[in-house]
Amino acid sequence: AQTAGATPENGSSIDFDNYSNLQHFRDEMEKAFIEHKLLKNKWNVTRTAEEIDIQRSHLHSKIEKLGLQRDKE
Repeated sequence: AQTAGATPENGSSIDFDNYSNLQHFRDEMEKAFIEHKLLKNKWNVTRTAEEIDIQRSHLHSKIEKLGLQRDKE
């Protein structure tokens, strides 16, 4: 079993003590995951929703709820 300092795919270390509870951890991981997928797909919401297997409208709701914003290029 992995403990504090577990290493996800990108090589960064997760300090589990930074999260007050399971919901806080889930919210932060969901935000990071969705942001990664949106950037990978150049913020194409339709393609991203298909890739992560949720409805496009649901992804729009999550983007708003999580406070994600596309960087101005």
